[in-house]
Amino acid sequence: QENPELWIQTFELNALDNRVPINIHPAIWGIVSEIDDAEQPFKGTFLWVLACAEQACPAVDYAAMGIYDTAFFADPFSMMAEVPISNTSLSFRPLLLSTRSPEMRIQNPVVSPVFTYSPIIDGEDSTILEFDFSLEAVPNDDSFVYAYTTLGGFAANDRLNNLLTEEAGVLKLEWFPPEEEIGPADLFVIVENGYGGAAIWFGAGEVK
Repeated sequence: QENPELWIQTFELNALDNRVPINIHPAIWGIVSEIDDAEQPFKGTFLWVLACAEQACPAVDYAAMGIYDTAFFADPFSMMAEVPISNTSLSFRPLLLSTRSPEMRIQNPVVSPVFTYSPIIDGEDSTILEFDFSLEAVPNDDSFVYAYTTLGGFAANDRLNNLLTEEAGVLKLEWFPPEEEIGPADLFVIVENGYGGAAIWFGAGEVK
């Protein structure tokens, strides 16, 4: 619990598509530097992200002011019992860390739309969105694509629907309209190569 500011970092974000730098505690890099290149990347630590609407999580507000409730942040699962169900979200994933030279490191996949227009759903019909992708790696059981939208939906996100079995190709993702709502929609496509590399595409569409 020493130097909590090195373990607990806060950010104020107002946009849907955000990229923020995450500082890794120096002690972890000390461990990674002692691991042979052939045994890297190191998978022994996790990144936990607690997202809260304004004033929904007092402990986060205090942390932003430099006042840390280390007992609250030390157990993320117990933490969720102390915050409101609405206006909060908790996510986590393993971090893959490496001190190998850049040419030996895991590469991020690439995903880009084939279309050049803003997707539109008109009426009750769905539309197919096509994307070029490259995993930059040989696919494995953890190579996936996920698609999300703020209006309507895509096919269920499960292993059967989302598994990628080719190193590169074209993704055909079907965007379904909502039952009643219309208006602008935010669209997200995430590709994970199964080795720690990830790519995200963010775009705007419309439901008429």
